[in-house]
Amino acid sequence: MIRCTAPVPERTELAKEALDINGVIAVRELMTGRRNVEVTVAAAEGDQMTAAASALTELGFDIDDEELVKNDYKQRFDHFGLDDLAEE
Repeated sequence: MIRCTAPVPERTELAKEALDINGVIAVRELMTGRRNVEVTVAAAEGDQMTAAASALTELGFDIDDEELVKNDYKQRFDHFGLDDLAEE
């Protein structure tokens, strides 16, 4: 994951353009002044992550942080317990 900063007036457009970078699989806009875009990159090697970060810089992002994620666990959203009520 690459956390970066985009100028607020350009954040949405830059986030959409980031999806065209090789390896980018998800982009999330955050409602903050700094570190306001998270870019998820699928990369087999660190060099691919570096290439994506360089491309983001060329688009106009400032790179704040790069992380290599080992695992990502998720679960189904339970609708605030409504699934349990439906079973009763």
